[in-house]
Amino acid sequence: MKKKIKVAGCVTLYNSDEKVFDSVNTYIEKIDRLYVIDNTPERDIKKQFEQFKKIVYVPNKENLGVATALNIACNLAIKDGFDFILTMDQDSEFQIGEVDKLIKYVNTNNMTKIGIVSPWHELNRKKNRPSIEVEEMIEVMTSGNFLNLNIYKKIGGFLDDYFIDCVDIEYCMRLNKLGYKVLRLNYCTLNHKLGEAKKYKIGKREVYTSNHNYIRKYYITRNTLAFYKEYKQYFKERCDYFKRGISSMIRKVIIFEDDKFRKLRSIYRGYKDYKKGIFGKYPYKN
Repeated sequence: MKKKIKVAGCVTLYNSDEKVFDSVNTYIEKIDRLYVIDNTPERDIKKQFEQFKKIVYVPNKENLGVATALNIACNLAIKDGFDFILTMDQDSEFQIGEVDKLIKYVNTNNMTKIGIVSPWHELNRKKNRPSIEVEEMIEVMTSGNFLNLNIYKKIGGFLDDYFIDCVDIEYCMRLNKLGYKVLRLNYCTLNHKLGEAKKYKIGKREVYTSNHNYIRKYYITRNTLAFYKEYKQYFKERCDYFKRGISSMIRKVIIFEDDKFRKLRSIYRGYKDYKKGIFGKYPYKN
């Protein structure tokens, strides 16, 4: 009989409000411990989490980035003897019964070569769900994933130098490159908000823009170019798709989005810093 897998969870906070408790309540009863990694500068809200007995609250008191927050949680979970960790965004939530589908899968299948099991992400935009129940993926978004900590130890953690954006893409591509699988359970759903996405109509065509702020545009540009260089020989079609996304992002900023000058300048800075090998936290004050 297969040993039952021990599952922890983590959620990264940044300027979160009380709505985060509603999200946490959709999955906390299904896991054994939840590591709350707070990247909000100069904040310690430990008392607000005392109602949850399973929570370990970690106040970084500065924004260390998504990658570092995930690594903090994963290393705590490994130290505490967990096999998998559920990685959550602060505004993502499960419907009743959906976490159970992920838990059942990891408990009833051979997980020695499976690095991530992901749900289908129900986004605030139209996307057709595939009919296949379990699908092998090149990359998935971080939120809602069951991450195999044994494999995490073997391949290394998330890249701290990325800080935010493309952190999940790079990790998944590294898994695939090293012979591990990233699976998506298309019959399991996570409600996930995709930034400040907006929809525009051009005739019969619908166009979606992310409306990320200028700092996020910097990270998206710099980090996309970085993982493109690293993985294009292994996943050319997918890497080309993401690289074309930079051109698409520029067009959408020009046509649809506000704060055009700062966003376009940040995209250019991201390109220049990638060429210079400058990574880490956004290095500009404006």
